[in-house]
Amino acid sequence: NAYTAYTLRAMARFALRDFQGAERELESAASRIHHPILLHNLSIAYTASGRYEEAERELTTARSLLPGELQPLVNLALLYGEWKKPREAEDAWRQVLRLAPGHPDAHFTLGTLAEQRGDLAAARREREEAVRIRPTEARALGELGLVESRLGNDARAAGLWERVLALDPGDARAHFNLALHYANRGTRDRAVTHYQAFLRLSPTGEAADRARAALAALGAR
Repeated sequence: NAYTAYTLRAMARFALRDFQGAERELESAASRIHHPILLHNLSIAYTASGRYEEAERELTTARSLLPGELQPLVNLALLYGEWKKPREAEDAWRQVLRLAPGHPDAHFTLGTLAEQRGDLAAARREREEAVRIRPTEARALGELGLVESRLGNDARAAGLWERVLALDPGDARAHFNLALHYANRGTRDRAVTHYQAFLRLSPTGEAADRARAALAALGAR
């Protein structure tokens, strides 16, 4: 049918990263077929092109056609995050939680928003909830570790980063954070081990330069 044909052509253009072509296909479809999924997909194309106001309009319309449906609201929250509208993003994520209590991405992102505005206590609450829901997600554990470190809870932060590496030994950021932690505590050998692991995983960039300088200061390479 026409809806399927337009959608397939738009998805093909998405795959080629031809966002303007995808927009044209979806705009043509939306002018003929008033379907919430078309509007939702059109909002994704607009977001990819930086046309945030148009994306917001289409998502708002899709939500009105699909009351109680979670995904348009999640995409609206993601849109506000990309659009650098933290208050609107927070409001949208809290609406997500009213529809889907315990949504892990909502808690994780609310933690990020709280940290950005300097509310570390709120950031820790949200990150702890994200970890409670997904205790084996390395990203949530690592970010909770960063909040604990900023709060001065270094031992707990290190424990969380060790849990990250137990789940994913290739997590470069956890190695770097642990290297800093052990260097600050004077635990030279463990600091060296983590700096070296970090450099094997991430040999270029500013953090790599810092790691090499730290290794030199520790008499290692």
